[in-house]
Amino acid sequence: MNYTALPDAEASQLISEQLQSYDREHERRYAAIGLAALECERRELWKHWQVDGFPCRSFAGWVRAVCPHAYSTVYAALADVKALADVPLDDIAQIRESNFYTMKGLSTSVRRDPEVLHAASQSSNAAFVSFVQDKHPGQAIERVQPMKLTFTASQRAVVDEAIAKAKERGDANSAPEWVERMAAEYLDDVRLDESYQGNVTEVVQ
Repeated sequence: MNYTALPDAEASQLISEQLQSYDREHERRYAAIGLAALECERRELWKHWQVDGFPCRSFAGWVRAVCPHAYSTVYAALADVKALADVPLDDIAQIRESNFYTMKGLSTSVRRDPEVLHAASQSSNAAFVSFVQDKHPGQAIERVQPMKLTFTASQRAVVDEAIAKAKERGDANSAPEWVERMAAEYLDDVRLDESYQGNVTEVVQ
């Protein structure tokens, strides 16, 4: 699209609307990934996909074959979709990626509320959390705090593999949960080490 020939106001309007559309599509793509993976796992469709001329031998193998650079996202989306099993699939398909975490923390009756589902499909996470807190103050929810990390290619490969393995084994349902668990375990180790060092110092003195 050549924007240079357009007047400023018209170019601003067009670009803004296009980026808003891209943003909405990106937010809903997460749900689509989870629902597709769920169907493939449920019906064992992965058995019909071939890698190097041979059928896939497992769902995990299929995920790694079709999404070698984003398999941790597939597992995260799959886990989030499964966590909302009491919500109709058509409604899940409309939920914005940033609102899955909050939706999982709501009671079944609240997250099946048409107004809540509409808000989850249209609102940013901050706006969605505010909506739920206003309409359903008894729900214990947290606002999502985005955290951006930059990895080298080799670091990202190790992290993605670890997260995917944790999800396969049921040790974590999402990347944030896995990171929180690793951080908590590290802090426990540090506290234990500091406690040990303090005891040694007391004995020496």
